[in-house]
Amino acid sequence: MALQTTTLRPGWRMKMTIIIVVLTAFGLWGLYDATVAYPARGERVARLMEYRYLVKAAGDPSRPRPIPARTVSIEDPSATLEQLRRRERDGTLGDGLDANRLQWLRALAVIGRLDPDQTTYTDDGGARDPDTRLQELAQEWANATGQPKLLHAYDILFQWVIFFVCIAVALWCVLLLLRTARVRYAYDPQTKTLVLPNGEKITPADLKEIDKRRWHKFYVTLVIRDDHPTLGGRRIELDLYRRSPIEDWVLEMEKEAFGTEEHPQETPSEDGDAQDGGEQRS
Repeated sequence: MALQTTTLRPGWRMKMTIIIVVLTAFGLWGLYDATVAYPARGERVARLMEYRYLVKAAGDPSRPRPIPARTVSIEDPSATLEQLRRRERDGTLGDGLDANRLQWLRALAVIGRLDPDQTTYTDDGGARDPDTRLQELAQEWANATGQPKLLHAYDILFQWVIFFVCIAVALWCVLLLLRTARVRYAYDPQTKTLVLPNGEKITPADLKEIDKRRWHKFYVTLVIRDDHPTLGGRRIELDLYRRSPIEDWVLEMEKEAFGTEEHPQETPSEDGDAQDGGEQRS
């Protein structure tokens, strides 16, 4: 009769597959948020803050005045942002134009767009003319249905963390599945001989004891007789949860070696739950 070999326990394999799929889905969701959804929302926030900034600079809406480019341009947005943040902390910022300038620069910084190309204007009537830009933004926000939710500095970073952590854990689970599937035990049902992954053989006559104290945690330990040529005196721990049908083999060897097949009160089940509510393993 041919040797039997272990396979992955269906319940554990399904559990790991579900975990991998869920983690991968969450990871890709985080990637989408970090690269598409949140930057797009951040762009809208930045345009809204720029619109409010230019409206403030234009003055009374009923009698708006032309906006000179020099009054609203920011040549060094990074340095200006730091200055405005210090004034905000010191309580000297107030609620004037500088407050709107701070909100705009902060929105640009969150999406990595704190660049002079985004914060300088020209008095040439073109796209970067303050009045032309204000009219463009006014048309956008006049028809807007609601305002975008503000982004915090850590929002995009947090989505990257979600992506890397979920994908890393999913890859670890894949490797665990592959490694477990590669390490196989074999069994000769005629001689009741267990063949370890390294080729060592254990017969019922080689067993001094079968330690089932951790059976409820899906482990069993084979205590080898001292006269075994290579494994004498060793304790061989077997995982009953991830591989099948190694549990049945152990019980057959026990019956052959000791004339009885003792079933502990807590026996592993296919779905990974012990009858006494014992510890579950992944």
